[in-house]
Amino acid sequence: GGAGLNRIDARHRSANLGYWVRHARQGRGIATQAARALLAFGFDTLQLARIEIVAAEGNAASAAVARKAGATLEYVARNRLIVGGRAVPARVFACVPMTPAAAHAQPASKPVQGPRRPMPPTRVVLRALQPGDARALLAAARASRALHHPWLRAPQTPEQFRALLARAAQPDHHTHLVCLRDSGAAVGVINLSNIVRGAFASAYLSYYVFAGHERQGLMREALHAAVRHAFGTLKLHRLEANIQPGNNASRALVRACGFTLEGFSPRYLKIAGRWRDHERWARLADAPRRAR
Repeated sequence: GGAGLNRIDARHRSANLGYWVRHARQGRGIATQAARALLAFGFDTLQLARIEIVAAEGNAASAAVARKAGATLEYVARNRLIVGGRAVPARVFACVPMTPAAAHAQPASKPVQGPRRPMPPTRVVLRALQPGDARALLAAARASRALHHPWLRAPQTPEQFRALLARAAQPDHHTHLVCLRDSGAAVGVINLSNIVRGAFASAYLSYYVFAGHERQGLMREALHAAVRHAFGTLKLHRLEANIQPGNNASRALVRACGFTLEGFSPRYLKIAGRWRDHERWARLADAPRRAR
């Protein structure tokens, strides 16, 4: 078989890890051992800060190797891999170095085996929006009307859901459904829209949480994952979020995720028939990281 680190990004100190094993040798833990060795090499020798393992949706063996190697599932990316000549969705796992405090907590007499594990695993995962999500998303959106008013209006009808799905299929728009890792229940939605490449390398960030999942830190975990996707996978330089001044919960959320207030835009966006003022919050790829 074989294994290697590719797409090494010196600026972001990140890389992808890939592996394969001959059919006759599969099921013996060879890929897991190789992945652990490469993760340790990437973190200890190359001083990387993040390594991704991408497994095609449905490739249970590859996903199992990623988990056994110490990586955590972060989100499902559409059209991430080319398999058999067509683009297919993929599960994106990630591993980061162990924090210094956690490293010191290891018994001195027992050396750490394998890679340094992510600290801590998140309670949510991000995946691409699918046609089969219509019923659950619309029910959650209708139950969240009071929570969302007057800040936004999530899709309420099948027609509005189909419009959201159509936008999500565009190359300049990524829509992620935020789900609980354990149950798969829908927590909220995160959009990266108007994605521009080239010298601008920027996108707009928008999001909403569903009633019953607010004020639990779930969307904070989800936004951290979305930011990593934008800067790590999409290689964007800047994210911008526009928020109404009175939406204190949303303002606190982006601030906790490393966004800074850049300016004020009067009568910026029409919501529920009214032009509403917005604050402009932004984060750059090379901005200092904040603790989760």
